[in-house]
Amino acid sequence: MKETSEENNRIEEIRETLLNHGVDITQWGKGCSKSLENLVDEVRDGEAELAVDHNGEISRISNIVKADILYNDAATGKKFKLVEDKQVFNDGRERERHIDTSIGEKMKPKESAQEALERGIEEELGISSLTDIKSKEDKIVERESKSYPGLLTKYIFHIFEATISQQDFKPEGYVEKGKNLTTYFVWQELKEI
Repeated sequence: MKETSEENNRIEEIRETLLNHGVDITQWGKGCSKSLENLVDEVRDGEAELAVDHNGEISRISNIVKADILYNDAATGKKFKLVEDKQVFNDGRERERHIDTSIGEKMKPKESAQEALERGIEEELGISSLTDIKSKEDKIVERESKSYPGLLTKYIFHIFEATISQQDFKPEGYVEKGKNLTTYFVWQELKEI
């Protein structure tokens, strides 16, 4: 009972903070957006933080590892890139994200970008060994979050490219079942330009 009370207090505290800074949360948890409880979980787990800048504007800050997951079919010479097909929330809502990399994973406190990448690939795809990992770039992007409409988010991206082995290749793709949603990944053939 104590945990429930503490969790309720945390939810109310974050709700008040957002409302006091002019963030309208009435559309959260509807359509393609996540709920206030999802944001509270992110903050509690250290996957995001809320910060107020010198102008009094509130924003969400999130360190994210993104990676292109590739497979080279030695028998045919074809190259494939894993893409996220869709996410289905537990209540039946669906969203297509059209992200520019195969996977994205929020970093946890005290975790390096490569550790987060390896954890994310294990959690999302069930793959524990990669044959080749290359760091591509780091970049910072600020924009309104699609997950939390009305809340500016500062994304600190650490971008990689990783190749999987034949033993980990599933031609039908992968399914990640999470606490609040299920994510479906499929392979797309990369065409030579």
